[in-house]
Amino acid sequence: MSQLLQLEQRLAELKKEKHGLFSELKKVLHQENEIRQRETERQMKEQKSVQYNSSSVVAEFLSSAHLFWQLCCVPLVCTMEHHQLL
Repeated sequence: MSQLLQLEQRLAELKKEKHGLFSELKKVLHQENEIRQRETERQMKEQKSVQYNSSSVVAEFLSSAHLFWQLCCVPLVCTMEHHQLL
């Protein structure tokens, strides 16, 4: 009979240990999920930043090209058209 009690006690200890291990596993999985989400958010922000910077570069280029066109090419075209009319 004492062996049966010992086995039941050991079973109760193992169940307690199992519960503790599952609780620990749940915490670790939750932490990993949070880390993964933060990393995903960081990457998305980084991509948006790169896209924004790319858009800014393109906008600057177009603005510069437009300014160049206005300063250099438009007067030249107007002069050429004026000479053709004569």
